Amino acid sequence: MKMGLLQVIKEYWALQKFKKSPLGEALRQHTQEFFYGDTVLVHFSDANKQKLIGDFTQKLAEIYDSPNWQATMRRSLTEFVLAYASLEVLCLKESERSHIHYGKNPYISGTLYHRISDAVAHTDELGRFVFETGGEQVPGDLISFCNTRCALYLYYMNGINLVRISNGDEVDWYKPFVEAMMVWAEGNIRHKLDMPQLIEGYSGLGHLCYFSFMNFVLDGSSNPFFEWSKSNSDLPLYGRGGD
Repeated sequence: MKMGLLQVIKEYWALQKFKKSPLGEALRQHTQEFFYGDTVLVHFSDANKQKLIGDFTQKLAEIYDSPNWQATMRRSLTEFVLAYASLEVLCLKESERSHIHYGKNPYISGTLYHRISDAVAHTDELGRFVFETGGEQVPGDLISFCNTRCALYLYYMNGINLVRISNGDEVDWYKPFVEAMMVWAEGNIRHKLDMPQLIEGYSGLGHLCYFSFMNFVLDGSSNPFFEWSKSNSDLPLYGRGGD
């Protein structure tokens, strides 16, 4: 019992020390902005907010507890980026593109929301939403669902990216990575819906060139953006060609 209490005390003081650290403060502000600022998450109940914040804290603990925390961090980041991109291309509108860092990329149209009902059969998360809510949803409900899920994924993604930077990986490959996965997600859903591809040439599979960015992230490259660019210098991406 005494040892158990001692462990609890140690963990408590470790948590207090972390909260006062630069990373702890940055994550506190990050959480404040997403759940109590100007996002759709502000409308969640307090109980739901605390659960989601707790889930994020648990995810960070799992990353740090991993034998190879950097590889685990990159895998977790990749999972959330892929989930985000797959839904964001379906709810992004032309009028919103100018407010997002990847908005000038010519291969992210901001028009797929017109086909969001057709995309349900090809998007697992949307399909589960429709199934669990009892049948077909109107496009506005589907767009609202995607917007909410994307805000939550962005909370996770940006938070994990703060952890990445605070641990010495300051090279800004995160934004290009998100953009690359957005281009891939757009091309992927266009392929499934038999829509024209935006990238000319490449036998209609140009979006797969962008998907290869993920390999450099997961392989542990110190600068995935640079490695990807060496073999894709003709394709626009954040910070080069798309500006």
